Amino acid sequence: MFLTPITGHGLQKGSEVTVIKTNANGASSTNDMLSEIRYSGGTAYIWANDLSKTYIEPRWSEPRERKDISDALMNLVNGYRMQNGIRKYENPYVYYDVNNPGLGDILKSNGVRVAKRCCMEGTANHEGGQIGTGIYGRYTSPANASEIAQELFNNWKGSPQHNANMLYDHSAYEWVDVAVMTVVEWYDGSRYQYCAIMSMSVVEGPNLPEGLQ
Repeated sequence: MFLTPITGHGLQKGSEVTVIKTNANGASSTNDMLSEIRYSGGTAYIWANDLSKTYIEPRWSEPRERKDISDALMNLVNGYRMQNGIRKYENPYVYYDVNNPGLGDILKSNGVRVAKRCCMEGTANHEGGQIGTGIYGRYTSPANASEIAQELFNNWKGSPQHNANMLYDHSAYEWVDVAVMTVVEWYDGSRYQYCAIMSMSVVEGPNLPEGLQ
């Protein structure tokens, strides 16, 4: 099956490879991928729809987090909240209920898991306590962090429901709004996909660690 090596990527005819996973049902109608392989130079995919391109350019086997975009997007959201007279979303690793010190880890792990799935599926379907959005199929090279953050923010601001979620305010109940932002990037072989998930919760003010009430 190894017919067409990719010049410059270290994958040559006869290269030793490890099969990471295969499509159990053969080539699918959506991506025609038969197998994912790992070799000395990275990861590649074997396709069934065009044997002249048995190998495609190596890509990440999973989406990777772009913390620079996550930070830029959170700054935009918090700036927007403060412009509307609302306290910014606090960091759940700093503001947490003493009875639930692991809140930050829960929000973070859920955000990463959902963002990776959404990025690969090309949909922003998310779970309760989250808002999501994505940019799919437009970028052929990694995008500038501020550019992507602004576009993701504009997506939320332009949706009445997502805009309301960004402006949640529970301070009247003596609660502190906390959130973790996760933006992931995935190269699908031809385009860079981006997905943002903001995982939100509240912390009861009187139960904050001493000095943070």
